[in-house]
Amino acid sequence: MANQFSIKAVGLSFMKRNRDVFVLSLLTVLASFFGTILYLQLTGAGEVAAMVQEASVLDVEEPVEEELTWTSVFQHNFMILLPACIGVLSFGFVSFWYIVLQGCLLGSTIFYLSKDLSAWMVFKYTFLHGVFEILAIALVGAFAMKPAVVTFNCVALKKPFFQKRDFKDMALLFVFYVSFLFIAALIEGLITTKL
Repeated sequence: MANQFSIKAVGLSFMKRNRDVFVLSLLTVLASFFGTILYLQLTGAGEVAAMVQEASVLDVEEPVEEELTWTSVFQHNFMILLPACIGVLSFGFVSFWYIVLQGCLLGSTIFYLSKDLSAWMVFKYTFLHGVFEILAIALVGAFAMKPAVVTFNCVALKKPFFQKRDFKDMALLFVFYVSFLFIAALIEGLITTKL
């Protein structure tokens, strides 16, 4: 019983220490995701893209389709988000813009898919794994922006600079990021492809 209380207390403490950086990262991803969809809808970019696509019909060889497995999805998504991890060296500055870019790419993908498919089809094929992917992007952003928050707290709030706990928090944020990316890949590779 005491062990459960200790785990719960540690978990709550971890969430409290990292809440701000995670919320900032999540709001960044969601704002760029929904902002892109709204922008494309309001500007009529979908109609322009459809006209360009119809006007430029090229005689191209059929691409070879490779089998979509959860391991290939995981490797692909991990490599796509690797620059966000490396952005930790810039105190999250590069990562911030990279997760904005990822949100925009996801938003434009959903927007253009919704032009060709019904809303139910887009929802069915993207929502299950998409939630975990967006959370993974927010977690990698939180991981990368954590040094900036620690530095700000040190300068502005006169807190100690990079304690051992901060390194543990960053390690846990990274582990959670990989875990959510793994779950998203499993769902996309094993469930979504069978729908």
